[in-house]
Amino acid sequence: MDVAAVRADSAHPGPVEGPAPLDPARAGWFKSSFSQGNGECVECAALGGGKVGMRDSKRPEGAVLTFGPGEWRAFVSAMREGAFRD
Repeated sequence: MDVAAVRADSAHPGPVEGPAPLDPARAGWFKSSFSQGNGECVECAALGGGKVGMRDSKRPEGAVLTFGPGEWRAFVSAMREGAFRD
């Protein structure tokens, strides 16, 4: 998976290629530049091996959802299509 795809909508600085840490506690977590600062944000990180992690920004010590490359592409596609809007 291209890590650039993970960071495409973020304000995260720095390189987007290269190996990422496998340990979520050491990953480079970031919020989307579309986050509104209303406390309802998630953070994402490249976890290596094409996997992407997602967690609640209010509880960074909490659970991490892990997506494989195909799952992440499907999730991002559904988000762009508005599948999760009220």
